[in-house]
Parts: sequence; C-alpha cells; structure tokens
Amino acid sequence: MSLPAFPLMLVFSVFQGLLPLGTMDCTEMQHIELSRMSDKPTEVCVSPHLLTGFSFDAPVSVEVQDEIRFEEVARGRTSIHVLPPKDLTAGERLRLSVTYLEGKSQETFFLVLVGSSGRSTRQVEVFRDQRTRESLEIEIKLERTKNQKLQDELVQLRREFKQLQTSTQDPRRLTRLISSNSMFIEGIRTQRVKLTGLKTQPGEISSQRVASYRSRHRFAIEVALESLHPQPWLVVTVEAWDENGQRAEFASIWQAAPLQMKETQVIVVEAEMEETSTWPKGTITLRLREEGPRDIIVSNIPCP
Repeated sequence: MSLPAFPLMLVFSVFQGLLPLGTMDCTEMQHIELSRMSDKPTEVCVSPHLLTGFSFDAPVSVEVQDEIRFEEVARGRTSIHVLPPKDLTAGERLRLSVTYLEGKSQETFFLVLVGSSGRSTRQVEVFRDQRTRESLEIEIKLERTKNQKLQDELVQLRREFKQLQTSTQDPRRLTRLISSNSMFIEGIRTQRVKLTGLKTQPGEISSQRVASYRSRHRFAIEVALESLHPQPWLVVTVEAWDENGQRAEFASIWQAAPLQMKETQVIVVEAEMEETSTWPKGTITLRLREEGPRDIIVSNIPCP
C-alpha cells in the first residue's frame, strides 16, 4: 500500500532509541517530541488485548492502517485509543497517519505501531516542536559552527598540553629555569647547614640534613627527616620567621609520602621572593606541623 502525498510531511524524534524488529523496550509511558528535521518515524510497541492511548498537544486527525482489523479505535479531539488486532504478530508494523488540524498548512507525520508479545506502551504523550524548518536549519548550522570551534580549541589545548608535558615530564631539564630567567649567573645559590650548628626540637622525629636554595624569584628549604615513631608523620602546615621575628609565607609544601618509622624522607617548602626582596634577614626558623600534636622546629637556616 503506497503512502498518501501531503503538502508538508512532518516526522519526528523520540527520547528513546529504536530497537531491532520485535525487540522494542516497552515502557508504561512514552514521550515524543515532534521535529521537522527528523528522518525516522517513531515506533510504539503494542500488543493484542492491551489498550494503548495517544494524547496530542493540539487537535488532530488520525488514520489507522488496517483499522478494520483492530478490536477497538476510539478517537477524541486531541487523543486516540487503540486496541490492536487479536492476530497481531510480534514485529508486525502498522502505521498511524496523524495530521495536525491547526494553521493554514496542515502538518502530517507518522507513527509506527510495532507488535509485541504480552507487552505494550499504555500511554503515549505527543508534543510538537513549533519552530519552522528554516529556523531549525539555522540553529543546527550555528551549533555545528560552535562545535567546530570547540573542536579546534580542544585540538589546540591538547597540543599545548603535550608541549607542556614534554617540557616538564623530565625533572632533570634545565630549559625552564633558563628560559624563565630564574637562575643567577652562577646558577641556583645553595647553602647546606652543618649538623653541628643545627638546632632541632628533641623528639622522635629528627632532622638529618637541611639545605636552602635561592633563585631570582624563589626561596626553598630542603629538610631530610628521620622518624623513630611508629605513627606516620605528614606535614600539612609550615610557619617561618627570621631573626627579627618577621613572619614569612611559604607558598607550597612537598612531601612524597607520609614519613614512616626508621625511614628518612625529604620535605621541601618554597616561597616566592624576588631578587630585590630583603627577606629573610640572616637565618630563619622553620616549624613543620602535622594534623596531630607533633611538630618539627628547625632553626639557624641561612638564606644563600
């Protein structure tokens, strides 16, 4: 049987995907939004002896394919209820031709009833997209342009990330230090603290080695700690002050993992400090704190 010709054919999209013949996922409720840009008819699963109702958002005229076979077809101004044929087989398809009656040009679209054994969608709600085909085409074009722009930006970000990853993945590289003009002419200034001149707070965690580092823009302190305590220790805050009691702010703390018993581990704290800065003066004192009550105080740390 050939399909009738209409001035304007309106097809639609649904929120749920189409499944292979006879294997549709039947739900109690199905919501359909009609779109002029869709190229596939919507499928609705039906079953003999089970009533399926359709409600529309405007007055419609509905033609049912092989209507004479149906047990019952009840039409309303904005609805239709169908009781499928008793001999409807699983996977069999019957067409509903739905024409909206409002407006100068009546719009028509198709629904496809798909036979299912013992399963049926009880209620179908149908809504119409009021936008014109031209406006939808403009929106799609704008969306494609926007998506292409985002794709181009993503490609650029991936390229920049790869370049950054290449430049930073090897910690031995000097390129970043040189290109950022961070080093003095003689390099990074370094000064190690002699253990004989080192003052630490007595306890179960002790300092084994301390060194300070200075670039044009940064000041860092390296502290190697040893633990004799069974409880792991992880630094979470740092305080520092110079000989005059002036406080110093450290921007970052690095510790590879919590310090374990009978283990030596390095902790690095770093502060921003421009070359013209006068801080710190002389030596400084550093206090490292954990979440609990334990802390480490390291004194007499010079700035190179």
